Amino acid sequence: MEHLRTFIAIALSDEIKKSFEQIQGSLLRTDADIRWVKPHNAHLTLKFLGATLPEQVEQVKEVISRCCAETDDFEIEVGRLGTFPRGKNPRVLWVGITRGVEQLQELQSRLDGGLIKIGFKPEARGFSPHITLGRFRSARGKQQFLEKIEKHENIECGRMAAGSVRFIRSTLTSSGPIYENIFSASLKAV
Repeated sequence: MEHLRTFIAIALSDEIKKSFEQIQGSLLRTDADIRWVKPHNAHLTLKFLGATLPEQVEQVKEVISRCCAETDDFEIEVGRLGTFPRGKNPRVLWVGITRGVEQLQELQSRLDGGLIKIGFKPEARGFSPHITLGRFRSARGKQQFLEKIEKHENIECGRMAAGSVRFIRSTLTSSGPIYENIFSASLKAV
């Protein structure tokens, strides 16, 4: 039986994706060896499910629907560059959430609780809402890059309504992942 590779996320507005293009464009001028996330693929992951059985798909949809019906819509603001882990040898470049963090954490916690009941493992680490911009492939140019982002860490990428949650299938290819929306549910309008 074929597993699907899936995750649950909030899609980003075109305005925010456009700001990611600009950020990546300015950061490309360094010699850092980074595999950039294509801006059209950028998203705010709430839960990476990984291998999902076809018979679990309907259960995941029900969990998402229930959680969204219990969660008021809210606004998020995106900004502030950072790396995981912090320090001299990061692996991931991300942009953070500067508004709506508490609501995102509550929504993620609801989702996690519902997903545990249908056989998915709970988050091992605390949920820290962020959007991945790129992954370091090697140490080449990393120090110069870290110095550059230190000067630009307080960027603003825009605001948007976190109005819906998506259940997404990810197919890995040699030219990057292909995302397919399986299901979408709207948050409760206030």
